[in-house]
Amino acid sequence: MRVVVRGRIRCVRGVTLQIEEQLEARPRRDGRTEVRARHRTYHAWRAAGGERRLLFRYDSSHGAPLHLHAADPSTGEETSRIEVPPRELPNLDQLIRYAAELAARAR
Repeated sequence: MRVVVRGRIRCVRGVTLQIEEQLEARPRRDGRTEVRARHRTYHAWRAAGGERRLLFRYDSSHGAPLHLHAADPSTGEETSRIEVPPRELPNLDQLIRYAAELAARAR
């Protein structure tokens, strides 16, 4: 069974976090259910006048391993792309706090 979790969270300092997770659930021999993420995107940006400026984006697009697109919070320009082991992916609370901290630095 495939499950998709998708949504946007509007945060302080004009930050928006867009989330999409595609999960696959399957029964195990012991009767429990195993759930694995097949695709993830966590995209954070801030409103700056009439435009959106990238803060960061974690994704596993196009079959690539999970990676972080880091950006200059003042300009929104991507500065690096770093592979991230899935076990090191921040939880949702940490992602929201990180986005708000980056937006605060940009002002």
